[in-house]
Amino acid sequence: RRWQLGGLTVHWLDHIEGSEYLLASDARLVARLDINKDDFVAVGPTFARDDLEQVSYNKTSKKAYVSSFDRHIYEVDPATCKKVGVAYPAPYKCRWLKSLNRDPSVLFVNCRDGSFHKANALTGEPIGVLRMTPPALWTGLTLDDGSLLFAGEGNRLLRMQADGVDDYTLARRFRSQAIRVPMADEGYTKRMVRQQSTGRIVLGHTNG
Repeated sequence: RRWQLGGLTVHWLDHIEGSEYLLASDARLVARLDINKDDFVAVGPTFARDDLEQVSYNKTSKKAYVSSFDRHIYEVDPATCKKVGVAYPAPYKCRWLKSLNRDPSVLFVNCRDGSFHKANALTGEPIGVLRMTPPALWTGLTLDDGSLLFAGEGNRLLRMQADGVDDYTLARRFRSQAIRVPMADEGYTKRMVRQQSTGRIVLGHTNG
């Protein structure tokens, strides 16, 4: 048997009971599948703003949660595959997710910035965050003087200027400069472009 949702990637299947599974798809929806049948049991509506990565079904609470690149962990109805609500608003794109069977209120979430979150699914509040990675960069461009400008997490830009070549490794050396931008420190810049006529830099930030 073969199943397909709009020709897009299916990232994860999670067992519910018997021969039935929930799946998370880049179609930005959740579906329910019986591997002994040719058709889907249920296909929910599109609800996320970006790809869905992983779905986790909790066999104790009978609730299901799905992670998305739109920085949210959603609760979905396992029967209809419709969105119930946002269980946890994460600060960065969400990848891996696990709902804890022995404590159904606990979610473990891995984000693309390298952080690992323990969250309360009932309140949407973080319980703890583990992170040992530097601020993530998301976008960059080249300026007229040949320097590189990068943006990502927070409200700072990183400017890198070539500063010679290492005599031993022949690797190019750079000197860096952090530039503070008057915007919120939460979230990150997803896109950055340079307006050719004025030289101004335009930032597309997750705070809107």
